[in-house]
Amino acid sequence: MSALNPVPEDPSLSHDQLHKLSENLKLQNRQRKRNRNLSSSSSCGGSLHSDAAVMSAQSLKDAAARMKPEEEIYVNLKELVHPEPGGAGESGVRNRQQEPETRTPLKVAAVVLALLSLVLLVLVVWVSVVYNRDFSQLSGELTNQTAEKDQLQSRNQNLTEEVAHLESRNQNLTEEMDRLESRINRLENGVICPHGWRRFGCSCYWFSTSCRDWQNSRQNCLNQQADLVIINGREEMEFLNKLGVGLKFWIGLRKNSMGWTWTNDRSPSPDFWQSGHPVWRTQWNQWNQRYQASLQDCGAFNSFQTGSFYYPIKSWSSELCSACLQSVCEKEAVPSGLL
Repeated sequence: MSALNPVPEDPSLSHDQLHKLSENLKLQNRQRKRNRNLSSSSSCGGSLHSDAAVMSAQSLKDAAARMKPEEEIYVNLKELVHPEPGGAGESGVRNRQQEPETRTPLKVAAVVLALLSLVLLVLVVWVSVVYNRDFSQLSGELTNQTAEKDQLQSRNQNLTEEVAHLESRNQNLTEEMDRLESRINRLENGVICPHGWRRFGCSCYWFSTSCRDWQNSRQNCLNQQADLVIINGREEMEFLNKLGVGLKFWIGLRKNSMGWTWTNDRSPSPDFWQSGHPVWRTQWNQWNQRYQASLQDCGAFNSFQTGSFYYPIKSWSSELCSACLQSVCEKEAVPSGLL
């Protein structure tokens, strides 16, 4: 019979495994025979099929008795490898073989999905943390910038008000300056100086050719309702320089315990002193029995050369008040209507 043909052994199965498979196949064959007997007895031609089944079963028993153990193993293996179509053994073996193959991809897919879910959860947590951190930082920066903006707006408002105030003040000063210039022009055009006096601006000047010390020169000016000239700027310096060439005369500048001052107690500008002046002199003080700074120094005007090369003007010098020099007196000009 073709069922008795030996099949090559599967080298991957051990002897114990082959024995177990053989026992299982025997049980399945017995069950299959009982099922066939039951089905053939319940059909219309039950007797005929029953006899055939009995004969078939008897022939199988005889063949099995004649088979050697090795042949039984080969037959069982053949039935295992090539089961009958639709048989219970085929479905059972196929299910057992397909079960591990089906479970393995499902396990892998489950593990992959779990890992992906874990990665997604970590990403969501990380994004949330970063978002909250950046949001807090940006909120703080926005608050600071808003406060700085308000501060700048307030400062800008204050500066705008200050500019408006300065513009108004500048306008008032401009109007005041225009009024003063107009008044000066009227005064200059409407004032005169006594005979022998020279007018510059709103003042009259008289040059004394007499040689006197500083104190007597001042007294001479006071006798004429004037005083030694007080110089207020470069223009007045240039005017006095035109009185003559190589002149040296007393001006209303002297030294006292407070330093150098004009006769009206104002401090002079340090720009017009000649190089090396004022000279630091000392004198013996009999009361203190020591030398101290001399208070007998007075200021003198020296003619200078004009031209841009000689600017700035350096004209004043410190002289002993007892020196004999010429002098210049100054007084305000009077309106012509008062003469």
